[in-house]
Amino acid sequence: MSEHESGNSQILEATSHINTITGDIRINFGEIKTSSASIVKETENLENEMTEMSKEINIIMGEMEDTNSVFNSINSIGKKNRELVEKIKEKFVERRNYAI
Repeated sequence: MSEHESGNSQILEATSHINTITGDIRINFGEIKTSSASIVKETENLENEMTEMSKEINIIMGEMEDTNSVFNSINSIGKKNRELVEKIKEKFVERRNYAI
């Protein structure tokens, strides 16, 4: 009877220990679940921010292309102006030489 009582006591102690471990597992699982949900939400936020940044970068790149186009046009106009100035100088020299 004493052995039986001792065995029952050990079973109760083991069952209590298992219940404690199971409770700890439930708590830890709940924390993991909460953390996972938070990570997923932050990942979604990061993805949204990256999408917005990509849009802004595309806008900036488009503006840079427009600016580059304007600079190319200005450069072309500058070349034409230099050519016209050279022609005017040539005509001036021709007229001056003719006048002399």
